[in-house]
Amino acid sequence: MSFWIWLIVAAVLLAVELGIGTYYLLWIAASAALTFLLSILTSNLLLQLVFFLISSIAAYLLSRPYVKRMRMKKGILLPADLLPGQTGRMQMDAGAGSIGTVRVGAELWSCRADSDLQAGELVSVEKVESSILLVKPVS
Repeated sequence: MSFWIWLIVAAVLLAVELGIGTYYLLWIAASAALTFLLSILTSNLLLQLVFFLISSIAAYLLSRPYVKRMRMKKGILLPADLLPGQTGRMQMDAGAGSIGTVRVGAELWSCRADSDLQAGELVSVEKVESSILLVKPVS
């Protein structure tokens, strides 16, 4: 009976993906569809969950370079793609290599720098790594 759940999960994820168009949920929906097929063969829910988690993570990680190329080709930018080159103000002191907090526009971001930064100091965003901004002091 649990196989219907996987089919519903796959359909919902696919519908959400069609609405937002990021391609990330497409691969997780595909993993749910594959788990649906597995659930027809076995009723072991733990095996199904483990398979879904592993296949979702693998599909997500393997699809990231492809999705990034597709986004760039179509000119679709995420908000984080617009951050490099912008300036922000440090919200708390951060030592070299440690994590601090910076306000860029109206948003707070975690950040890291190669030098010590003081609260209130202006910084420039150099790069975005996952959800952490690499910043340097504005000279």
